[in-house]
Amino acid sequence: EFQSTMHTSKRNDVARMDYYDLKTPEKTPLVVISPPIGGSNDISRMFAEIFADNGLATVIVYRLKDKLPEKDDYIGGLEARLKQTILDTRKALDILVQYPDIDADRIGTFGISLGGIKNAVLAGIDDRFKVNVFVMAGENIPYILQKSSEKSIRRKVREARTTPANENLFEKLAENVHSDPHNLAQYIDDENTLMFITLLDSVVPTKSQLKLKRSIGNPATIY
Repeated sequence: EFQSTMHTSKRNDVARMDYYDLKTPEKTPLVVISPPIGGSNDISRMFAEIFADNGLATVIVYRLKDKLPEKDDYIGGLEARLKQTILDTRKALDILVQYPDIDADRIGTFGISLGGIKNAVLAGIDDRFKVNVFVMAGENIPYILQKSSEKSIRRKVREARTTPANENLFEKLAENVHSDPHNLAQYIDDENTLMFITLLDSVVPTKSQLKLKRSIGNPATIY
């Protein structure tokens, strides 16, 4: 494993990625992991080690905490930061596909919760991702923000709603958040997608997960 940083915008933002290299002369598949929101990144590292142990080069592209929207710019800031984290991952991929041991025709995604939501957007706009595993991912981000029990989400939403500019917050989010799987899931290859849907989930509501499944085209699913 080694870490790298990349400058991702004119604001000199820096994104971090951990790359698990198999150190083999043969070309290997690559799995792109997007971490879930909240808690530590231990779960992402655990899966990265499992994938690497099974012959899959793996990269974790981290979502930096300073890219969360502030309450005074929550509506526009959320979309801007969603776009930025997606750009971070695509730029990381631009770098990695140049590695001589990466098979650019065998790249997949793995994401849990917010990581799965982000990867669903990525898979809808970037045809370099051939296979996808979405775990507890859903569509309709404003609905998820409204219904989620995740403490960090509820705190941010509560703070945002105290600002007069964010009156009718969820309606405005629906109008302004375009980087949502709801708008892009139809472009994902359903035959090469696997979903894990949780039936008792209050972080990403089950209803939102089922909607994503239908939008993709009812891919293989484990409940």
